[in-house]
Amino acid sequence: MNLRKGTLILAGIVILAVLVAGCTSGNPSTATPTTTTVTLAAGGPVSTAAPAVQITPECPDKYGKGVWDYAWDTRWLGYAGNHDIRDIANGKAGEPDSWNGINAPQVTDVTMNQVCRNVTGTIAFSKDPVCTGTFTATIEKNQLTGVWTTTGCQPEDAGSDGIFSVIMADDNMTWTGKLISNNDPYKNHDEFPPDWAGRRI
Repeated sequence: MNLRKGTLILAGIVILAVLVAGCTSGNPSTATPTTTTVTLAAGGPVSTAAPAVQITPECPDKYGKGVWDYAWDTRWLGYAGNHDIRDIANGKAGEPDSWNGINAPQVTDVTMNQVCRNVTGTIAFSKDPVCTGTFTATIEKNQLTGVWTTTGCQPEDAGSDGIFSVIMADDNMTWTGKLISNNDPYKNHDEFPPDWAGRRI
């Protein structure tokens, strides 16, 4: 009887040892991450995700980085049909790039404000009194194209608004092009020479 009792006790110890060995094996336990849910009084969940950072893309080329964003001293002939702004100088033909003299073109003061490829600004035609206006334009490579308008004055006969297109020089210090009234019958004649020039102040 004592032998049988001892055998049962020994068997119980073996079973207990097996169970303990199984509970302390090398297999790591997998912890389930806890989540915290915030609930409004009405029962709706609240998102706690951080807002995405907004990044403004850089302008893609050098002409979109402020080369137009200046005040400009300009001269305007007011008629693109048979005159070239580059050939008017000191009252003599054929001497370009001088803006003085009795036959020099009239002054047209311009201020441009550039944001990437969009340009806005003011324009003041040298009249008596001075005729002022505004313009909007867009940049495509080295060319600026837009529309201008004045209020209460007409820099050209019966013309208070129009179009313009100018091309920037390689040094970004001067440009030439055309400033034309919408009433000008020659406004669509692309073969005419430039009648508007500007230099950075």
